[in-house]
Amino acid sequence: MSLFPETMRTPRLRYERIDDAVDAFERYAWTREGREARERETRYVTTTPDPHPKATADALADHGDAWADAEQAYWAVFLRPGEPDASGDPVEPGDRVHVGVASMDALWENRRVHTGVELYRPYWGRGYAGERARALLKVTFEVLDVEVASVAHFAGNENSRSQMEGWVEHYAGSEDGYFRNAVPRDGGDSEPWDLRSYVITAADYRDAGGAPEVELDPEDVPKPTAEPTDLDRASGRDEVDDGDSDGDGGASA
Repeated sequence: MSLFPETMRTPRLRYERIDDAVDAFERYAWTREGREARERETRYVTTTPDPHPKATADALADHGDAWADAEQAYWAVFLRPGEPDASGDPVEPGDRVHVGVASMDALWENRRVHTGVELYRPYWGRGYAGERARALLKVTFEVLDVEVASVAHFAGNENSRSQMEGWVEHYAGSEDGYFRNAVPRDGGDSEPWDLRSYVITAADYRDAGGAPEVELDPEDVPKPTAEPTDLDRASGRDEVDDGDSDGDGGASA
């Protein structure tokens, strides 16, 4: 029995357990070394580009093991039909447009969950990170019944800082602290990362009305979105609206 929902749906996105949803080559197309924008996507995370598909396959297998042990959950994030793809064309029913990864670490002994997201560069600036945050908060407090959800970013990552502060404020959360030299960088060869952390409690979440727009294990996962992103509006927004990724490890933060 899985403690995590296998699928989820938010207004513009759908989520599927990653090791079942994508194969190594589909994931590697985004994580490979040398892909344009991959270096930028991983600038403020501990995740590094994959050198070959075998590394991607091993990571997916690890994700499956962690899911089975109820220690971590990783979901592949897809656009719902009607939402514009990177070229601005509406996604058709049956299309699978993979835009990133949502994740959570379940820290059971602390009754705490740490959440993260990795969005591929063509899909920054659309507000998907905050939409994904609501889905993971619903899992945290309504399924796993823990008391605290946390998220963090490295110092200097103003993109993630801006979008995190937006949805943390929505739920009346707070900054948890600023931790100097918190995470090693480049295997210890570079200056360690400073980390800024935020928390939302179960009481905060309930008082803010929860996340009624999030559906867990919906019967019709690819159901078309009712309100697709307005790309003309999104393209005029500063990139900090969405951010590179949450936390210290991108999808594993």
